[in-house]
Amino acid sequence: MACEDYDLAKIISESIIEANKNLIFLVPTGSQMEKAGKKLNLKVAAEIFADRNYEDDGNLISRKKNNAMITDPKIAKKHIIKMVETQALNCYSGKQIPCEIDSVCVHGDGKSAVNTAKQIKEGLIKSGVTLNPLDKMKKFI
Repeated sequence: MACEDYDLAKIISESIIEANKNLIFLVPTGSQMEKAGKKLNLKVAAEIFADRNYEDDGNLISRKKNNAMITDPKIAKKHIIKMVETQALNCYSGKQIPCEIDSVCVHGDGKSAVNTAKQIKEGLIKSGVTLNPLDKMKKFI
């Protein structure tokens, strides 16, 4: 809900500031959570999803739809590498939406999650991407 509702995203951001303003706020890229966190000067890390397809508005396709999930690790790897290289979301329709990318999520509830994560890691490294924990990223040091 906070991905689409700025007021809710702002309340979450304010709560993080109250708890510990030095925490890194991990949010879906392009979301209202990203906007609220940045507006309140939080450390914001933008995340994309390896095993999910995107609508043309940048939201994830509902899991109720057949095309929501990417279950083939090789397709997920291509999906992620293209997004990282272009710094844009790959929408299911083919549209690309420019965005920031700091993190990749692989949902652990899929049968191929471990293999998907391994293939993505190998693919990103082969593509020349340096992988770091969030707190070691240049933007947070």
